[in-house]
Amino acid sequence: MMSKTSTISCRLRRCSSAFTLIELLTVIAIIAVLTAIAFPVISRARESARSSHCVSNLKQLGAAFRMYLQDYDGWYPFSVDCSIPELHRDFPRGWVAGFYDTTLYPEQGSLYPYVRNLQVYMCPSDPDARTSRLSYAMNNTLGHCFAGCIHESKVTNPAAVVLLVENELDPEFRATSPQHHGNTDWPPDSPIPCSPERVCKEAEPTFNCMIPVACRHNRASNVLFCDGHAKPHPAGTLLNTMFLPYPGRDKEIEEVM
Repeated sequence: MMSKTSTISCRLRRCSSAFTLIELLTVIAIIAVLTAIAFPVISRARESARSSHCVSNLKQLGAAFRMYLQDYDGWYPFSVDCSIPELHRDFPRGWVAGFYDTTLYPEQGSLYPYVRNLQVYMCPSDPDARTSRLSYAMNNTLGHCFAGCIHESKVTNPAAVVLLVENELDPEFRATSPQHHGNTDWPPDSPIPCSPERVCKEAEPTFNCMIPVACRHNRASNVLFCDGHAKPHPAGTLLNTMFLPYPGRDKEIEEVM
C-alpha cells in the first residue's frame, strides 16, 4: 500500500511534467513569429527560382533572334504584326502574330521556326500567360511598322539596348501587345514605371502616359538585350534611352507617325 508521502510525490511529478497555459501560449507565439519570418524568405526564394526560369526563356528567345538575324542578313523582324488589314500593309508577320488583343499567337510569328516551344514565350510568374500566351514585348524601335526594321549593324551598343522586356495584360482593356516602344517621346533618362503604376505628363494625363513594364520578380523586370544577355532590372533602373538603338531613331519614328 502506497504511503501518503509517495502519493503527494507522484502528483508533484505529474504536475511538473505538464505544460502550463502560459508556457503553451509562449510556444505558440514563438512558432507564429518564426513562421512570419520564414514565409517571406520562402516566397522570395520561390520567386527567385521563377525569375531564373524567366531569364532562361529570354536567353532562348535571344538565341532564336540570333538565328533569325543570320537568315535575314542582319535585319530585325517587325515588333508587331504589320500585316493586319487595318494598316493596309502586306508585310511579313511580326515576331509574334497579333497586334493588341487578349490572346496572341507566337506559333504564327516570324520567330517561332527558331523556337518551336510555346512555353518559352511565357513567364512562370505571369498570372495571365495562359490567356495572353505571351509575357514579353519586343522593342519596337528595332522593327517599326512605319519606320521600318533596322539592321543590326546600326545598333551602337548591343549590350545596352533592350530587345525584349516583360509585359502584361492591360488591366483596363484586358489586352496585351507584343511590342514596347520605351516611351521615346519622354526624356531619355526617364525611368520606366512598373505596372500598375502610371506616370503621366500633367498637360496630357490621358494621352501621354508612360507605358509601364511588368516587374513580377521581387519588384524587378527581366530584360533581354540585343547582344543576347538577359538579367533582372530592379524597379526604376530601366530607362527610356535603353530602347534607342542609335541616336535619332526616335525622331525617325516621330516623322512617320
